[in-house]
Amino acid sequence: MTGSAIPQGCNCVVRQEDVTVAGDKLTVPFCIEPYTNICFAGEDIQKGAKLAKKGTKLTAAHIGVLASMGFATAKVLGNVRIAIASTGDELVSPGTPLSAGKIYNSNLYLLASRLQELGFAPEIAGTLPDDAGEAARIIQGYRDRVDVFLTTGGVSVGKKDIMHGVVEKVGQRLFWQVAMKPGAPVLAYTMGETLGIALSGNPFAACATFELIAVPVLAHISGNDKVLPQRAQAVLTDAFPKESRGRRFIRGYYENGKVRLPEQHSSGSLFSMVGCNAFVDIPAGTGKLAKETEVDIVRLCRAK
Repeated sequence: MTGSAIPQGCNCVVRQEDVTVAGDKLTVPFCIEPYTNICFAGEDIQKGAKLAKKGTKLTAAHIGVLASMGFATAKVLGNVRIAIASTGDELVSPGTPLSAGKIYNSNLYLLASRLQELGFAPEIAGTLPDDAGEAARIIQGYRDRVDVFLTTGGVSVGKKDIMHGVVEKVGQRLFWQVAMKPGAPVLAYTMGETLGIALSGNPFAACATFELIAVPVLAHISGNDKVLPQRAQAVLTDAFPKESRGRRFIRGYYENGKVRLPEQHSSGSLFSMVGCNAFVDIPAGTGKLAKETEVDIVRLCRAK
């Protein structure tokens, strides 16, 4: 029968449906060749072959191969557990009336959606109040539940920039501020085994530091380097009229070796991010950029 071992002394197989049987006589109506319809030991996987390399995302085919070789288990990385929150009493949820002095909370939905595009499943922790003690209590509740706690806002030097006080209560600061614009006041800290990343509250600053700082961290934790931004060079189709005293990243639309710039570059502007698929990386000390300038870009990972 199919799947059986070949009997001792035999070297080929003829399918039952190809023969005729009359009494005690079996007739094979054609010439047969040695090793017909035989699977050889080792023909699927050669000795020394790697079944799956480290960092491989296992598919159904991988699982089948592992099972065929007798592996009942395989060591894998679990899904990265991420919680995300915004900070600020001025924030209100979309769909509710907007009163004086309030703004709609866009960062929470922007970054949560981007995480989902990259294949992660974030837990929404909501909006944290402008009170370091209360915000710390909420964040502390996620200490053993998530690998990464991601927030936006509250990281600069104002009276309501509460994340400095939060970190003092929940863990230990790793760093504060990086040499880039926008998003310089990004803050990172540890809370036991949980990593905290606090991004700027300005929408584009939050987006830029998320892609350039948070995403590489998540790629490392998950073992999935396919979500990493990719470096490339491109030619500007538009001028950028500002000097860059420090390292600056601006949004752009990359296609076929060229990058087009939007009209709006404010850190608080979000609409010009629509369709953006790259950041132009401008070194510190760079003057105004003219059209046709060759620039370094960071291409963002496409949605999965």
